[in-house]
Amino acid sequence: MIGYFLLCYFLGVIHISYLRAFNLFILAAGAYGSMRQFRITHGNHANYFRAATMGIASSFIGVTIFIRFFFLLLKIDGPLFTSVVTHEPLGSFFNIYAITAVIWIEGIFAAQWLRIW
Repeated sequence: MIGYFLLCYFLGVIHISYLRAFNLFILAAGAYGSMRQFRITHGNHANYFRAATMGIASSFIGVTIFIRFFFLLLKIDGPLFTSVVTHEPLGSFFNIYAITAVIWIEGIFAAQWLRIW
């Protein structure tokens, strides 16, 4: 997710919000990869609950790492923070902590959606 974000950032298309939907596919690929690796290392001991826990845990870890990166980027790059505040609805009420918390919660709920899917 960090690589995709940096690609969009350097190409100047970071403001196009529907490109964020691609993060769901990146999250799904990461969760699938971790569940596949779990199945390889643990054999047939993976049931539904272990697989769901593994998928959600890997998504949680991935989203948390991305949020830490994004928080540092917002702290360093003032114009990016200003852009987020001016272009998002209710942006005037946001600070760096609120922005990263909203994106973190959005990522966690995306992981929950992946479990259902």
